Amino acid sequence: MTNTNEKTICKTSGLLARFKGKGSLDGASKTGFCEITGAEYEHFNGILLSFRMINYRLPQNLQLTLSFPKELLFDEAFAVEDPVCCEDFVLRKLHPVLQQYTNSLKRDINPRSDENRTRGEIQLPSYDNRILRRSAIRYADGYFHVSLMCRMPLMGMTRICGKLCIRFLKGLLQTVTDWAERFSAEGLSGETSVYNDYREILAYLDDHGYCSFIGNGSVIARGDTEQEPLQGAVPFASPPENEITIPLGGGRSITGMALPKGVTVITGGGYSGKTTILDGIESGIYPHIPGDGREYVVTDHTALKAYAEDGRLVNNLDISPFFKDNFLNQSVDCFYTDSASGSVSQASNIVEGLYAGSKLLLVDEDKSATNFLTKDALIRAINPNDPIIPFTDRIRELTESCGASVIIVVGAISSYFEYADTLLLVERFKVRNVTDKLPITRNTDPVSVSAWTPRRYCEKTDGLSQCFFRTVNTENNRMIILDHYRADVLPLSAIASTEQLNSLACAMELMLSRTEDFEIREAAEQITGDIVSDDTRPRTGFERMLTAANRWYEEIRPIDVICCLSRMRGITLKNA
Repeated sequence: MTNTNEKTICKTSGLLARFKGKGSLDGASKTGFCEITGAEYEHFNGILLSFRMINYRLPQNLQLTLSFPKELLFDEAFAVEDPVCCEDFVLRKLHPVLQQYTNSLKRDINPRSDENRTRGEIQLPSYDNRILRRSAIRYADGYFHVSLMCRMPLMGMTRICGKLCIRFLKGLLQTVTDWAERFSAEGLSGETSVYNDYREILAYLDDHGYCSFIGNGSVIARGDTEQEPLQGAVPFASPPENEITIPLGGGRSITGMALPKGVTVITGGGYSGKTTILDGIESGIYPHIPGDGREYVVTDHTALKAYAEDGRLVNNLDISPFFKDNFLNQSVDCFYTDSASGSVSQASNIVEGLYAGSKLLLVDEDKSATNFLTKDALIRAINPNDPIIPFTDRIRELTESCGASVIIVVGAISSYFEYADTLLLVERFKVRNVTDKLPITRNTDPVSVSAWTPRRYCEKTDGLSQCFFRTVNTENNRMIILDHYRADVLPLSAIASTEQLNSLACAMELMLSRTEDFEIREAAEQITGDIVSDDTRPRTGFERMLTAANRWYEEIRPIDVICCLSRMRGITLKNA
């Protein structure tokens, strides 16, 4: 027995022996599972097994970590240069095997008995086609550490069943041993190549004044699920005017449509595919695995959809760029409502997005407030006292003064044509550049300058929540709940998985547990850098009694954290 990194290393045979024979844990109270935590158990092939208590009220529910030596899966000469791709690849290979083992545990249960209360169970993380940092797997110290949740077998409801524990652990070890022996790195080079290409394209776009790129041959339309390309979909083809070739490593290159920074207007008839293209552009904020169809769709990482959102909270926000003073008898430089209209909500989303650092706003006419998008000359003449300053009056300020770009989809509003740097027409999922083919006179009115929010603060919360929250939950993939604080995050379309929702909940807990006022953007950037680390959340013994930890996390952006906090009901935000 040795001690490495403050953890005791034992043999798995010793672990199994803890559940068998006189003086063992067999038949002991379920609190005895605490005795197997805090150590690492080494199998004959170098695989490590460790347990961690996550809830003292339910000691049979443990975090189970399987650690695979790099040399067991890859050649000794293999170097893990960027762990994100390798982690993603290993998880995708291991997950189906563990799922099959989990299903076999369920098949062993007699549905007419209560044995399902005593059998072991494994909970697995989910994943999609995006290549992300995930807490479910991490590479460190020469090992791939895979985090699972397990329920250890019990006899009845309170006693440890040693026999079933041994069967459960033996079956798990045999399953992962067989998998490791059959493991093949075939396919990793392809995923790594796509991932590296994505980063090279992103750097090229930023250096050459572009905000988004769609490679020729990409399949943007989705099938029955978001993870499947639509069968029979028309592959993307760039219009010649927007087509560029980007050099890649190894003497390769990729050709496709590059959208320059500025204002891009996408128009077309109903069901032509213009909204599908906008959704595809948003998906490019993250890289995708080979075969997804969107491997070479790359977009500025700060891209944000800014839609109307009836009923959302607006928390002391400066909306003066889009509303005149004395609106609803409130000062528009510190506006509050717990049920915003379409125009107020869309204006707030844009102001908050710019504050959060977005350099690319995505707008869709179908999901916007019409009275916010534009006002024609007749409306302005008849109703000169309308407090709304339409988006058309600010769009050039966004691009020329704020450094942000806008991609807007319109089907019935031509007002934006005169502001467009690029005008695209979509017909039957085929894109044409019509910027120079329409008799359009660019709007050259002087650009006014607004007071955009430079800094925003969150006031410290009161009471017990300064130390910890009694409940931290996510609900129906749309709601984050921390005691009496609630945020509806369904409109945040970049949050596409339960694990990312968990990350948002974790970020909210860390931010709202602070005992001093804090600058929101600075806090969001600090927290998201470590959100998927192994031990992000500071857990005291008392806190473990109250807050469940059986969840996984995925990489999120600071901008998503800021947008979530802005929707949190029960807190107070303020401008600098």
